[in-house]
Amino acid sequence: MSQFTESTIVEFPHRYFLESYKPDDLKAWTYTNGSTITINETALQEFGFSLKTVRCCYKVISRVEQSLQNYDEYADRRTITSKDCTSLKNDRTIILEEFVRVQCISAAWPMHGDVLYRQYHALFQPHKNANTTRKIKRWKTSEKEAPPNVFILGIDSMSSANFGRTMPKTKQVLKDLGAREFLGYTKGLFSCFSDHQFKVRSV
Repeated sequence: MSQFTESTIVEFPHRYFLESYKPDDLKAWTYTNGSTITINETALQEFGFSLKTVRCCYKVISRVEQSLQNYDEYADRRTITSKDCTSLKNDRTIILEEFVRVQCISAAWPMHGDVLYRQYHALFQPHKNANTTRKIKRWKTSEKEAPPNVFILGIDSMSSANFGRTMPKTKQVLKDLGAREFLGYTKGLFSCFSDHQFKVRSV
C-alpha cells in the first residue's frame, strides 16, 4: 500500500516548497572608495579569517574595442582578464584600472589554496581619458554649473535597424563622441518607451 495519501500529497508541497527563508546577511570582504579598494577586516573576522590567513588580489578586466565593421551582438560581451593577480595591501590599494575582479585565497590549512571570495568592482578613473580630464578642469574653473557627465539620447518611433539604415551619419557622429548603443531596445507597441537609445559619456 502506498505511503502517500490525499492529506500527505496536499501537505507535501506546502511543507517543502512554500516555506520562505530569509536571505543570509553576508558582508562584502572588499569595497571601493573612489579609485581605491579596501579589505573589510570586520567581514573577514565574522567568517573566521584574518589578514594573516587570507591573501587577496585583483585581476584587470579590459573591454575589447570593436570596429564598426566587426561590431556584432557579442561585441559588448568580449573582455580580456589579465593573467597576473596583483596583491591587495592590508589597508587600502590604489587601483589605476576601471574594472577589476578581486579574489581572496586561503593561506592556511585545511583550505590552503581554495578561493574563498570573489567580487567584481568598477572604479572611476578620470585620468584614463585626457579629454574627460580636460573637461573636468574647465568645468571647475570656468563653468558656473557642471554639465551632466552622462547624457542619454532617446529616439522615439524608430527601431535600431531603421535608425542605422536611415540615419547612418547621425549614428556615426554619436559613435565618434564615444556613445554606447543600448542594444535590444526595439519598438514593440505604439508610443512604446523607448525605441532606441544611446548613452554619451562626458559630452
